[in-house]
Amino acid sequence: MNYCLNATLPTIQGVRSVLNYAINMLQQIVKTQKNSSISDFNAEDLYRAQRRLATFQLLGGAYRFKQFMQRINSVSSSNEDMNDADLAGTEWQTFRKTSMLEMIQGLMRIGNIEDAALLWRRHCFGK
Repeated sequence: MNYCLNATLPTIQGVRSVLNYAINMLQQIVKTQKNSSISDFNAEDLYRAQRRLATFQLLGGAYRFKQFMQRINSVSSSNEDMNDADLAGTEWQTFRKTSMLEMIQGLMRIGNIEDAALLWRRHCFGK
């Protein structure tokens, strides 16, 4: 399960496939083992990663996330030769591990209220 969460794959589709595979495998294990449930395997991290992956895509993917992080951290760098495929794995892992509250605060600091509200609604509201 940890491998599936921490894999740095070149495409978002690859990440989605690995997460789905891990969840399906856990479900198969639960079906074959009596007196076990999905909660016995701490699948919550996988479901959380799936939800974050969907949010990552709603926010515009790796390239746009990289731009957010540069603006939030006031880092300027050349955007030449960057494309979504090159950034997908590393930016996804950064997004997956970043505190949503810190991300929301950063987005609000740079005036990106719409994306901050999206993160709030999907990951913080009601917790």
